[in-house]
Amino acid sequence: GTGYTDNLYIALGYLPHDDTEYAFSLNGSEKLTTNFEIKKTFDTFNLDFKLGYDINTPNPERLAQIRINKEF
Repeated sequence: GTGYTDNLYIALGYLPHDDTEYAFSLNGSEKLTTNFEIKKTFDTFNLDFKLGYDINTPNPERLAQIRINKEF
């Protein structure tokens, strides 16, 4: 057999301040997904907020995640 695969990857990032990051990505082959992420640092704490979305399905899969950790 023969065959082929198409993949799409697009990513954007923005660093307005030293302690904040914004990122957006679009990727997939059979399953096209988007992700939006914000990372912020407060002294020794790191805050990570992420949203994800699957575009192709009739009932889209959604992801929302908040993560906080402390560096020692």
